[in-house]
Order: sequence, then C-alpha cells, then structure tokens
Amino acid sequence: MNVDVGDEIARHQREVQRKLGRFLLRIQQYERLLKALVADAKYEGTVETAEAFRDQRVQDLATKSLGLLIDELRRSYLRSAAEVVASPEVSVSVGEGPAVERLTMSFQAVLQLTEEDLARTEADLRHLLELRNSVVHHLLEQFDVWTLEGCKAAEDHLDRGYEKVDAAYAMLRHWAMTSMQARQHMASLMATPQFQELLFHGRLSSESIDWRSSAVVELLRQAEASASADGRTSLTTAIDLIRKSDPEQTPWRYECKTWRQVLKRTGQFDVRPVRGTATVAGETWYRSPPLS
Repeated sequence: MNVDVGDEIARHQREVQRKLGRFLLRIQQYERLLKALVADAKYEGTVETAEAFRDQRVQDLATKSLGLLIDELRRSYLRSAAEVVASPEVSVSVGEGPAVERLTMSFQAVLQLTEEDLARTEADLRHLLELRNSVVHHLLEQFDVWTLEGCKAAEDHLDRGYEKVDAAYAMLRHWAMTSMQARQHMASLMATPQFQELLFHGRLSSESIDWRSSAVVELLRQAEASASADGRTSLTTAIDLIRKSDPEQTPWRYECKTWRQVLKRTGQFDVRPVRGTATVAGETWYRSPPLS
C-alpha cells in the first residue's frame, strides 16, 4: 500500500514538473515577445543610425525583468485617448524648429485604449506579474509536493496559471501583429511619390505646401545670397540660377502659373514689383525679411 502511494506521488510529482516547465516556457515566450514589441515601438535618428538604434534598444531591454518590461510597455506603448492627445511623441509638427543638416526621424507606435480598457489591462498585467513571481519563487512554499494532495493542488494551480499566461500571450501577439502592420503601412506611405514630395520638396498636398522647408524657398535664398543688389534680388536673375541648379523646380510643381506667384505664395519674402516703362521691362525684386 505504501509503495502504491509512493508511486502515485512520484507520478504526480513528475506531472507537476511537466506543467511547471510548460508554464515557464510560455512565460518566457511572453517576455521575449514583449521585449521585441517594446524595442520596435520606438525609433529615432537618421537612416544611417536606424540599425544601431534598434540594437541598443534590444540590448537595453535584454536583462530587464518582467516587471520592468511591463512598466516600459505602459509608459511607451499603452495610452489612453487623453494621453495620445497630450503626448508630443505622437503629434505631427511640420515646418517648426531649426533647420538640420541631416534628415532625422522619430517614430512611436502606441496602442490607444479607452480609460476602462486601459485600467483593466493594467490590472491584468499586474496579476500576470504576480502569478509569474508566485510560481517561479514560491511554488514549493504554497504546495507540499511530497503529498498526493499537495501535488494535485499544485497541478490545478499550474493549469489555471498556464491558461492565464497563454491568454496574455495571445493578446500580446495580437498587439505585436497590429504594431507590425502599422510599420508596414508606414513603410508603404513613405514609398509613395506624395510622401517623397513632402519629404524633399515640402509639398503636403494639392491644397497645402510647407513653404518654409520647401526646396524652392531654399533655392530662392541661395540666389539671394549670391546675387542680391542693394539688399534685394531680381526674380529674373533668381529664376536663371534656379534653372541651372535644379531644372525640375518649376512653378507647376507648386501649383502656380508663374514664378512671381510662387514667390508671393511662399510668404517667406518681402516682394516689390517695379513697373516697366516704354523702354524698360518691369521687374520683380524680393528679399528675406530682417531677423527679429
């Protein structure tokens, strides 16, 4: 009888070990996916530094505990609607700030939740962390696996725990897939001619152009720097210089019929037309306003 009971306990002890291993494998999968999600959710820098930036993010997250990873997830990825509106990381600003010599970009993926869903998600993450710590550090304190009853109770606990971790992993996979799709959509957008026009020429749409960062304004200023006379620059002279420097820059690119219309629409210059006479053609002159 004692031998039979001993064999039964040994069999259940092996089952406890199997279920513990299953639990630990799933929680490790969760942690690995969480690190990848957090690492890929943020990027900033130049094209040349993109890979190094991600490598550093991965390195910084490699040794973080599950608790710290959850904190980072909440801080950088999970947001309420009010936090999204208030966050400068997810706002769009065009034409503000000083000019830079090298193009830099910043990308932050976030998951917007309602206040109720965010509170529930935070509670679920706390419970998951408590469950993980309980199983990893205190399983033998909670269950006497040297008895049949203790083994069975431990098995039940591990079964319920695995179900919770598995559900959390499925949710995390959904978030990761959504984030990946967002990056793919962003990559597709950046490959469009419209985005290239915005990036390199300042054209936002057919109705809105970011004149301050547009190529044509830069060329007009270059012409001003090299060909001004008495503080003003001849538009005719500027046009000749622009055509030599960048023949693709034409008024139609900016939905204008004439260069004078382009100059006025930029809003970046003081424009002074000079009327012509019977013997002298009219001329348009411009200058950058003095710095305040």
